[in-house]
Formats: sequence, structure tokens, C-alpha cells
Amino acid sequence: SWTTHKSVNPSLPSSGHSRLLINARSETVHQKPSFAHSFDRYRCIIPANGFYEWKPGGHGKPKTPWLIDRTDGDVLAMAGIFQRQKLSDGTEQISCAILTTKANTKVAEIHDRMPVILNRSQTTEWIHPNSDPTHLRQWFDPLPAELTSLHEGVNPATA
Repeated sequence: SWTTHKSVNPSLPSSGHSRLLINARSETVHQKPSFAHSFDRYRCIIPANGFYEWKPGGHGKPKTPWLIDRTDGDVLAMAGIFQRQKLSDGTEQISCAILTTKANTKVAEIHDRMPVILNRSQTTEWIHPNSDPTHLRQWFDPLPAELTSLHEGVNPATA
């Protein structure tokens, strides 16, 4: 089964519970105990047509949903990490997290972060387990604003 990345690291003392983590900051992913091992060896691509952010309404007004996608209609290849965990019943659970970076100038109008989006030439190297993680960290710039489309009011935040 799949879930979002759990803050579980077998080399760390157990806190008795785990927390689901859906995002990992690209600037620190290689340093955080919850993510470092996955970043070194277990990288994945999370394909999507777009992603959502909600802009605060201010003064008690509801948040406004925004769909962010590519102007060229191409699939977003979001950089991700994953881990495998054996559950007590013997089944394997795979969890993942999306890497985020600072927002480009368009997305920054809504939110200060956005997923790391890889281009097609980067995806094969990203998922290869022997790729040098230090080299991969240079790909954490935001998708250029000219490749980003924003669509307001796609889905209510309370739906």
C-alpha cells in the first residue's frame, strides 16, 4: 500500500508514533533524519497534471483555491523520495514525499513554496539509485514563471 512519507527512521529512537509528511524542503532534504536516506537512494517521480495551493482570504474570508499547471500542457514531473517499510502483518508499505522549493514569481502571489519540477532530461538520472545526490541538488530551482499557469477558484477549500 502507498501513503505519504512517514517520519520514521529505523536508526533513530522511536517516539511511539509516526507522522505523515507530504512535503520535504529541498534545501534540507539531505540533512533531515526523516528524509536523508531516502534522498540518497530512494528517489521517485510523482507525475501530475497540476497541483493546488490555497490563497488566504484575509479578514475572515475563506481561502481561494488555485490550480497551478504548465502553460505548455506537459505533465509535471515532481521530484519525490520514497521509503519501504515492513508492517507488523508482513505486508510492505511504500510512502513518499514531494520535494519543495521556493516559489517562482507567479506562484509566490499565492504561496511561498512549490514542488520541485524536473524536466524530461533530468527524470532518468533522478530515479537512478547510483546518481550523485550532491549533483541532483542543483536541480532545485523553481519551474520558470513563463511555464506556469494559475487558475483561480477551481475547487472550494472546504469541499
